[in-house]
Amino acid sequence: MNFDRFINYKSPLMPYLFLVFVFFTPSIAMAGDNESGDWNHTAAIYLWMAGQSGTMAVKGVPAQVDVDFSDILDALDAGFLGHFETKKDEWAFGADVVYLKLGTTANYGTLGFTNVNVKAETTIAEFFAAYEFAPAWEVLGGVRYTSVSGDLGINNQILPKGLQFLGKKDWFDPFVGLRYITPINDKWSFRGRIDAGGFGVNSDMVWSASALFGYQFSDTGTAYIGYKVLDYDYADGAGNNRFVYDVSMQGPLLGVAFDF
Repeated sequence: MNFDRFINYKSPLMPYLFLVFVFFTPSIAMAGDNESGDWNHTAAIYLWMAGQSGTMAVKGVPAQVDVDFSDILDALDAGFLGHFETKKDEWAFGADVVYLKLGTTANYGTLGFTNVNVKAETTIAEFFAAYEFAPAWEVLGGVRYTSVSGDLGINNQILPKGLQFLGKKDWFDPFVGLRYITPINDKWSFRGRIDAGGFGVNSDMVWSASALFGYQFSDTGTAYIGYKVLDYDYADGAGNNRFVYDVSMQGPLLGVAFDF
């Protein structure tokens, strides 16, 4: 497999990373002014090899998407997750930025269409606050911004030149959830999270769950391996303007985090 395509310096991810930097600069400054030094910061980057399954519709034209784990590296052009968090005492404030780019062939079973070439580019920016209400347990809430660009190309014998349908939607969803963070021993730790949101504000429902095992390889560095699921049920418009993103994304996470 060619892993060079996972690196794209012109990715739409960059403006959101800049937004995260600007958003959290005040908290970093406060940490420097705090004599007790009790603000703790964590920055992490992950490779998310996320398969996708479900239904996507652009301009009213639906297509079934089904990319399982064995097809991830063939279909996924890019899959990154960035994380920044600052914490003091019981309170934590954080941001996640996700960028996924998928290209695959899906089946569309009417009108004699033989295949649909699906290209989906998804950018997610999430901001949250968390409160530790019991040892290792945190309740959290925040807002998640989602931007999806869809490109459906239809080819068959009836339409030898093919048809192309382009569409883009972006929206915000509130969410609430729980986190569980605990050491296993002096080197290993575990982080689990589950949240749900949307509630009809934009998405009918969107939920996510993740589990990560961390190995502390230095005083400030930790390597992580785990699994993440993110599931959307979103639809907007009608007729030829119908856009549907009823998709589940899931796959392994590999990453590294640094504390400062």
